Amino acid sequence: MFKLFTGIQGYLIMGGVVLTFLTGTFFFGFSHGKKYAYAKTEQARLETQDELFDLGEVVAKQAAKLETLKTEKEDLVYELETLATNDNPGIGPDGMLRLQRRWGAP
Repeated sequence: MFKLFTGIQGYLIMGGVVLTFLTGTFFFGFSHGKKYAYAKTEQARLETQDELFDLGEVVAKQAAKLETLKTEKEDLVYELETLATNDNPGIGPDGMLRLQRRWGAP
């Protein structure tokens, strides 16, 4: 029979081969597991980023609409105050000063 290594030397060589095989298997699995975890994390990050971009667009549209409503409100308030001063000539000097401070001199 083939007896290249016998005795303690054979056991040491076989132990080294088994240890090398186990270490290689462990690191192979570890590296593939690490790649899988990174890919999974990257996919989740991209999905979250897309959701955030969509929400950013919604917020921008709502901010534009809010600005439009604010401008319309200011126009209506100015119109109502103008109507109040024209229809009621009995407005006092304090009221006129408040209107002039708010909207400037007519």
